[in-house]
Amino acid sequence: MSIVVVEAVAPVASWRPAEALTYHRTLPLPPYTTQVGLLGAALGLVLPDAYRFVADHGLSLGVGGWHDGKARDLWKHQKLKGDAQVSDVLLRELWIDSRLVFVIETPDSATAERVAFAFSQPAFPLTTGPSDALMQPLAVRIEEGMPTGRRRLIHTLVYEEISPYYQPFEKIKDMPLTRTVQAPSVENLPTGFVFDSTGNRQLAGRALVTFIADAIELDEKAKPVEGYCICPQTRFLQSRFSQWKELELEWTIPVHRYDLPQTPAAESSTTPSPSPAKRGRQRKVTGDM
Repeated sequence: MSIVVVEAVAPVASWRPAEALTYHRTLPLPPYTTQVGLLGAALGLVLPDAYRFVADHGLSLGVGGWHDGKARDLWKHQKLKGDAQVSDVLLRELWIDSRLVFVIETPDSATAERVAFAFSQPAFPLTTGPSDALMQPLAVRIEEGMPTGRRRLIHTLVYEEISPYYQPFEKIKDMPLTRTVQAPSVENLPTGFVFDSTGNRQLAGRALVTFIADAIELDEKAKPVEGYCICPQTRFLQSRFSQWKELELEWTIPVHRYDLPQTPAAESSTTPSPSPAKRGRQRKVTGDM
């Protein structure tokens, strides 16, 4: 298998669950639907075409990462209530200084080259939720490998509800009292959308996923989680990763594709970005800021 690994940073990020209204809590990492949207933006595709691209090319998507802080942003806005305008407030959670790694599994090298080129030179700006929250890809590379099973997990998104038989990888008694420990969280999130000929969308389904923050270790009776072992190459991610290596922790990022109902093909309002010229198998790195 060829995988495209994209290392990225964002000053702020917020991934609102679909049901959030006046209080926009944020998910720990970009969900599957957001990952499809980012891929489409990089390729220069509208959302229906992005889902079609994922299905037609047999891609599977995954993400891992962490954040250095959290904030809440209070907005005051005007909304319509009948024929009148009334004032209301909106509270949005924000992650500060996000560090992210996206993994795109591709069935062949040609598709991997096209995806890697798109993320190294995105057709549209890449954002981490709000339209003004820009994300900067730092390095894009292609690797060869196969997913392996792991019971030690840290800072990743797992596309299933993990076994309840797990324990913290680090001993609680060895942690400083000032440190905040985050347990895994399970969410029931959208898997995708069905689009009509005009581009209007309807929810296609939901599935349980698990966000892993601090390191955990699954019990021997629990099945291991399949994923790709990732070694960051940019200094923005290496500092944290080097601490994990000292603890003999590997960073495993699972990938997945949700199969959606077939939708009738519609003419796209955008033109796909051109495929890159044929290149060798050397890794392409866009830079280390």
